[in-house]
Amino acid sequence: MLDYWDKIFGTFEKEDPNTPVKYGIYPKMPDNKPDTVLFYEWRKIWKDVKQPNLKFSDRINYIFNSPGWRHDGFGKTVKQYQKEHLERQTRKQKQKQSA
Repeated sequence: MLDYWDKIFGTFEKEDPNTPVKYGIYPKMPDNKPDTVLFYEWRKIWKDVKQPNLKFSDRINYIFNSPGWRHDGFGKTVKQYQKEHLERQTRKQKQKQSA
């Protein structure tokens, strides 16, 4: 059923039998208790916000910026992961064409 959603938005890809499929939130949650499931990401955000020596603007960015944003520049946002994925796909296509 969700295949149609991906096809509508152009995000559908056939599964690669050589690549294991990963589902869910990464890194894995420590357990499946209801409070953990409900508040896992909120706790991670709070941990980021309460870091010492952050500027106020950095604290606001941890709350409202893209997941993966970091004040030190070492995090990866969804756009960066998408860019890397597109580059990998482009390389694969070029390799197939040259073979």
